Amino acid sequence: MVNLGIVDGQSSSSDDEARESLESYRSPFASRPFLKYAKYQYHTYVWDDDESDDECSTSTGTMQQRFLESLRDSSGVANSSGVANSFGGRLEGTPVDTYEAFLKHDALVRKKLEDDQRRMLSALEQRHRELYAKDRETVKLVVTRFQAELAEKERLEEAHRRQKERKMQESVVQEEAQKAREAEEKEAQRLAAEKEKALYSLVNLASDEALANHKALADLLSRYNSELMPFCEDTSAETRGVKRSIKKFITLSVQQISATQEQVKRKSAGILEFLAQQHGLHQMYALVTLASKMVSQCDAQISRLPSFAFPLGEVAVSVGRAFPEFLNLLLAVLQNECPLCVPMTFKPGPKADKDLRYYEGLRFKITDGVVENVEEYVTRLQGFVRLYAAVLQVDRDPQTMEAALGQAWAYTAWLLNALPASRFTASALDAFLSVAGWRLFGRFGRQFVKMMDYVSTHFLRELEDIGDSDANAVATRLRSFVGSKLYRNEPKGRSMPLRDISSQSRA
Repeated sequence: MVNLGIVDGQSSSSDDEARESLESYRSPFASRPFLKYAKYQYHTYVWDDDESDDECSTSTGTMQQRFLESLRDSSGVANSSGVANSFGGRLEGTPVDTYEAFLKHDALVRKKLEDDQRRMLSALEQRHRELYAKDRETVKLVVTRFQAELAEKERLEEAHRRQKERKMQESVVQEEAQKAREAEEKEAQRLAAEKEKALYSLVNLASDEALANHKALADLLSRYNSELMPFCEDTSAETRGVKRSIKKFITLSVQQISATQEQVKRKSAGILEFLAQQHGLHQMYALVTLASKMVSQCDAQISRLPSFAFPLGEVAVSVGRAFPEFLNLLLAVLQNECPLCVPMTFKPGPKADKDLRYYEGLRFKITDGVVENVEEYVTRLQGFVRLYAAVLQVDRDPQTMEAALGQAWAYTAWLLNALPASRFTASALDAFLSVAGWRLFGRFGRQFVKMMDYVSTHFLRELEDIGDSDANAVATRLRSFVGSKLYRNEPKGRSMPLRDISSQSRA
């Protein structure tokens, strides 16, 4: 800014003259709008910073004071009648001219300041643009890097997904392959089992009528077991007490049966009275228990004392008269324990002596993979068959007697026609004929004799042809029974004394 000053030599009166000149000139510019404009336009650059309207409206306003100060301090003024021109010339004339020069000078300063401000703003804008561009490049790089990382992440996820799908597909393929291998293995095992079965030849041999009768009896026993299952599995104290009392009475009664008419009648009456007192499941349980206990005597008593089959058969028939299903239950249990009571056996194959299933089918006792001795098995087998024969030959009313003997005839015919000759079938035939042969001869006469001729000419010859030395003993007994016509004689033990002779002698 160019400072305006007073002309030298007139400094003593310059203040008063300048004030008077300004006051004489103030009138046209003393209005408030002009002062507001001057304050608004120039306070930033020249005038006072005070924004009070009262100060601007006084006669000694800021603009005038600064103008006077500018006149007073200026060193370029020679006297009070002229003012140095800021552009190198002298300003002469009234204070108005000097004030106009001041305003022009101030306008130039303002313009210069505005230009500086525009340049500064331009520089700032340029700087901002550069920073923005730099930041934009940085952001662009960050975005590019982020997009690259995102793309890499998506690529990895896609690769992981594909790998997972591939593993799943491989797993499915492996599972299918495993299933196929398992199916092939199962099929191979099935074929091997069939081949093994063919080698062992585990084929049951029996007539169709015998198998049908066996199935009916097995169904009856299965029905009893199914209905009794809840009762047998009941662990309450009351049920356990009932089962214990039934087992105890039946076991003692069967064990006390002896070969006297008096004891047979007494035990039969006692058992019938006890069964009559039972009802529902209790009675069914007692009947099955009685059948099982009687069959257990085949191994415990009849195998050692064959004649014991007759008193046991008498008691069984007595119970059967009051409870018709009992005899069928007894026969069902017998057939379950001894297939030759059907009669039924199995055709042995080349490896039958090493196949446990063959012995299981014939109901051998097997303990820890060890099969019982054949002699013991044959002894038990004959005990089962003797009890069956004893039940069929017991005297009864003509109608039921005819049915029983007809069943005995059918058993003998089924065994001779459908089963091959072997030590087991020969032992079963020997036991059955030794007990029921006499009654069969009495009922069928010459037809039974013809049957015995068939035994001698075909069955025994077939038995000799198999070359089993262990079968010689039973073959000899059968040959003697047929040749000596022992079927004409009542079997030993069938006619029981009225009471025990030894007890009479002791009395």
